[in-house]
Amino acid sequence: MKYYQIREMQVKYKNFRKVKRVKLPTPDMVVKWFRSLQDEVVEKFLTIYLNSASEVICFSADFRGGGSTCYIEPKVVMRNACICNASAIILVHNHPSGNPAPSGSDRELTEEFIRAGKILGVKVLDSLIIGLDGFTSLRKDGEVIFG
Repeated sequence: MKYYQIREMQVKYKNFRKVKRVKLPTPDMVVKWFRSLQDEVVEKFLTIYLNSASEVICFSADFRGGGSTCYIEPKVVMRNACICNASAIILVHNHPSGNPAPSGSDRELTEEFIRAGKILGVKVLDSLIIGLDGFTSLRKDGEVIFG
């Protein structure tokens, strides 16, 4: 008889008392948290997971790419959102070139996350791109229609 172990079942959550939950109400605050991404020489993609009160539950840095691209699997991000019972997510990545302008791929990927989130009940609040010249918020700049 074979036994299979599911990695997600090993995840343990500990209830912490008297821990102040952090809210990130503006893109500026998110960028302050992850400002170090502007100095990276490879593209990195992070996800911030939030509860229904828009408080940070956790964040993950699951994807790392080369000098100009990063392969991202939305199913991994959405699986993590389900595991930690997130109500919303904020997507954050850097452009090693320093230019925070979104590419067509950035817009398409964000739209893919929005579609997946609608199915799973996980709202995508924003998609931020950090560069040496500042940052871009796809929501704030109207680059993508967030549902």
